[in-house]
Amino acid sequence: MKSVKTILLSLFFLIAAVLVAATLLVSGIKKSGKPDYEGEVKLKGLRAPVNVYRDQKGMPHIYAENEHDLYFTVGYIMSQERLWQMDLIRRATSGRLAEIFGKDYVSTDLYLRSLGITAKSKMVLAAEDSTIKNLLQYFADGINACIKNFGKKLPPEFRILGYTPDPWRIEEIANIIGYMGWDLARDNLVADIFSYRLGKKLGPEKVSDLIPDWKADTTKAFPEFRLSDEKMEEALTFISSLDKLKSLGIPGFSGSNNWAVSASRSETGKPFLCNDMHLALSTPGIWIQMHQVIPGKINVTGVAIPGEPFIVAGHNEKIAWGMTNLMVDDIDLFAEKINPENDNQYYFSGEWKDMEVKKEIIGIKGGKTDTMYVKYTHRGPVISGFSQVGIKDEALSMRWSGYDMSDEIKAVYLIDRASSWDEFRSAISNFRSISQNFAYADVEGNIGLNTGGGIPVRKGSGYLIRNGETDEYDWKGYVPFDQLPSELNPPDGTVSSANDRTVSENYPYYISYTFYMPYRISRIRSMLGEKKILGIEDFKSMITDQHSDYARLLTPFILKMKARISELDPTESAAFTTLENWDYNMSKDEVAPAVFEFFTKSFAKNLLSDELG
Repeated sequence: MKSVKTILLSLFFLIAAVLVAATLLVSGIKKSGKPDYEGEVKLKGLRAPVNVYRDQKGMPHIYAENEHDLYFTVGYIMSQERLWQMDLIRRATSGRLAEIFGKDYVSTDLYLRSLGITAKSKMVLAAEDSTIKNLLQYFADGINACIKNFGKKLPPEFRILGYTPDPWRIEEIANIIGYMGWDLARDNLVADIFSYRLGKKLGPEKVSDLIPDWKADTTKAFPEFRLSDEKMEEALTFISSLDKLKSLGIPGFSGSNNWAVSASRSETGKPFLCNDMHLALSTPGIWIQMHQVIPGKINVTGVAIPGEPFIVAGHNEKIAWGMTNLMVDDIDLFAEKINPENDNQYYFSGEWKDMEVKKEIIGIKGGKTDTMYVKYTHRGPVISGFSQVGIKDEALSMRWSGYDMSDEIKAVYLIDRASSWDEFRSAISNFRSISQNFAYADVEGNIGLNTGGGIPVRKGSGYLIRNGETDEYDWKGYVPFDQLPSELNPPDGTVSSANDRTVSENYPYYISYTFYMPYRISRIRSMLGEKKILGIEDFKSMITDQHSDYARLLTPFILKMKARISELDPTESAAFTTLENWDYNMSKDEVAPAVFEFFTKSFAKNLLSDELG
């Protein structure tokens, strides 16, 4: 009996000890990696003192005496708060997720590597200004100083997954830009693949009926924009001349809101600008607020991307700017004919061409590796075999603007330092793989809207998968910057965009068919037109507005079912009544928005699921 008591007592103390140890471990993990918001930190590598002030919301205001110390500190401060997020993004850019998450991510890594983001970064950095490369290195040095300072007290994610982040290199900073470009473009790939599968299921006629008819939408981001006769002639000549160059043997060289009002419509006599960028919800979010200052040299504040040193959207002492996704169709898919006797060859322009076959060795958590291969045509990777794509009956290659030279790092560096419309436009001319509509305002009273990015010059529209056997549908280059939509100081004193259709059908280049419907932009312009003079409170009201023009349009059609209300059960009848008395405010505290959303999703499913399966 005594031995049983001894065993039970020992077991009790063992369990208690395990619980105490577990509690201490969890407590230690919770506290690990916590940023220092107060006190003094001595960092090896700084050339002069740097002051970092935190406002009431925790936003860092960094005051340095030189660019080395500014960007070193930006890297250090950013890593204090977002090191795990930064490391996760950079792993995605180079296809190294399986190393920390295991074999389930091998196919994902292969898919990500096919995007060639690292190769693109090397190309960009090889041509980059030495000044900018130096700033990127200072930033990377700051990140590495933070990792060293953490020691064994890294943020909890690293401790849970059991690894230490590698030192940062400037190539990986450039990679993040490539990933942002892909993140904005991949919906085009999804749309193209969906159109392909839809065509296989329903046939081309029904597919064309389901593609939005953008000629019916008369709302444009640039309502007054027209190419001059001279520029129109240049555009048409450019489109045809690239074919001529090729015949001589000479190669030719994709949700947010923004709006601004001019000084004449502002309470202060200076322009107001607002930018509301809608990216995927995540914790933490993709943006990090920051204020960067070298007295007398640079004073810029706004939001940056974790892992990037420069302010992406915000304002300096002279200008303010904001972005919305242009929604450009910058991905095309091509059906390639594969040689039945050699599956590493494809048919192009009358002959079998060898594909480039790249071997990828993918590391897997636990020390194992997997060897896989990606095939490339001259357009890009053959993606149809990837599990993420889900197409096995065709060999589809992908053409993406992200493979081509662009320098968004330089663009943002220059925007941070721009002081005029011309300098701003010159900066955004470096955008290509990330395509945006840029809203602009400055202290001189000017406002503007300008497209920056790569609009491919191609035959026809890009939503259908093209025959890859000839060069008929190959891209011929990109729309020259001076032919991109632009307006400065429009007569009504406002500019605005919201991922809506950009220009009229008179524009000679195809941009996209995946624009968002015009409900947001219509609401923005309606509110801008309610008053002649606008101020901060008006802009606060606009950015927090929850009115749905979509619901206002559709609900009256739903209410036409009132004649059949006797067929509804009590719950359905009560739901119907909420819509009758609704003002189209999408407040979380109201029932009607939930009813409306449930109805629209159910309606689409009931209408199409029997045909689509």
